[in-house]
Amino acid sequence: MCSSDLAKFESAILDIYRLLDTRIAEMVERRPEGANVIFLSDHGFGPCRYKVFLNTWLAQEGFLKFREGGREARGRLQQVRGVLDKAGVDTRRILDLARKYGGRHVMRMGDELSRFAIDIDWEHTSAFCHGTNAIRINLRGREPRGSVDPRDYDRVIEELRQKLLAMRDPEGNRVITRVERRDRLYGGPEVEGAADLVIATHDDSVWFYYSEGEVPSQVFEPSGWASGNHEPDGLFLGWGPDFARGPTIANIVDVMPTLFATMGVPIPDDIDGRVLQEVFNRPIPTRWTEARAFHAAGGGARDAATDRAIEDRLRGLGYLQ
Repeated sequence: MCSSDLAKFESAILDIYRLLDTRIAEMVERRPEGANVIFLSDHGFGPCRYKVFLNTWLAQEGFLKFREGGREARGRLQQVRGVLDKAGVDTRRILDLARKYGGRHVMRMGDELSRFAIDIDWEHTSAFCHGTNAIRINLRGREPRGSVDPRDYDRVIEELRQKLLAMRDPEGNRVITRVERRDRLYGGPEVEGAADLVIATHDDSVWFYYSEGEVPSQVFEPSGWASGNHEPDGLFLGWGPDFARGPTIANIVDVMPTLFATMGVPIPDDIDGRVLQEVFNRPIPTRWTEARAFHAAGGGARDAATDRAIEDRLRGLGYLQ
């Protein structure tokens, strides 16, 4: 980059924050009289040194196997999907709909045709990553081509956990500091759909790269254009007649019940988090209600159009593939 470019862009980030500050002030000025305003980010930001490819690591450690001719099949599939995409056929949307409405058989067929799955020797694979920092066991009786006997599930889980904690970056630094089983992190009726192991805390300067696409030969790759990465500490700002001055530390799961409390809305008792009473200048009354009664009364009701809009937005942000 030449000196003229440096002069042109050196204040770009600061300019963006100034613009955001201006827009926030405009929003606050337009609020209804007496309304509270909350601004928050779901994560913070920091530097990024490496992209980490968990499926490459799993392959090197012997948990994941590639089948002979798999890469050629992947190439042919990508060509077919490329032709369909150019013709205006949204293949990702078709696979999403197949998984959602087609029943278990069609859902498994859609997964088999993904760019990721077509490359794998499932009969000799015991674990895989289909996401970012979460690993599934290729469990017999649950996965379409499961290879791990249920009696070996706990052994494979613990072996994986110990090896993940031992991972080091090219400079010899420890990468992962906490790995949890899903039943230690989640509760409720959908736990069975979660990954078996989750990397819960790690060096925030590495990015566990999404694993649906190509599986490179190296576990660690320089971050390249991704000079920044998410960090766990974000921003929470409350402003209005009910908020007190001063800092606080909140968890993201506390935001929803706190918002409900400020609006006087009943809070379903099956959610995580608490009401952040310490951020207010007076006691805020809270009303907890049984989750079943909350939903029966129309709380959290959605329609198909809203679901599609949410899915499209998440896909645009890269959270759905």
